Amino acid sequence: MPDVLTHFITSYVIASRIAGYRRAVLLCLFGLLPDIDVFLGMHRWCTHSIVIATLIATPLIGVIWLFRSRKLVRIAIAAYLLYAIHIVLDLFTAPTPLLWPAYWEAYMISIEVVGFIEPGAEIGIVPHVELYSEPVKFVVHRVEGPIVSTPGVLIAIALTSLLLIDRIYVP
Repeated sequence: MPDVLTHFITSYVIASRIAGYRRAVLLCLFGLLPDIDVFLGMHRWCTHSIVIATLIATPLIGVIWLFRSRKLVRIAIAAYLLYAIHIVLDLFTAPTPLLWPAYWEAYMISIEVVGFIEPGAEIGIVPHVELYSEPVKFVVHRVEGPIVSTPGVLIAIALTSLLLIDRIYVP
């Protein structure tokens, strides 16, 4: 999985565009929510299904729309999108049951672009995209993974820099 820091900072940057910087801290927690399943010892479980997330979010957003303000509907939709973005990010690191229970397959996307320079001045770029799938296996097991990683720190530095520039620089 992308580390917790990557999920947090990605969610925070998106949430800050919707709810402002202070409220974004609370809203971005929805971007961490799919990983709640680690406490059950079954990571990448039903909490990583966009089908389940949509089935839960749609009626909730509908009820909020009927009884509350547009502002709360926007926040509820943003929370759903942050949750969904978490699942999409996880697709790039390990098999994820994206469409469960409609399909009992866990999917993973691998993207690699290789560049080369041949003697004689030939230059090339070779993209490789692969969609991998395997049967869904919901098994209780020890869950371990990075909370912070080097790529996560680099992403956090880049996105935090954008936020700071956004706050400081006023055109």
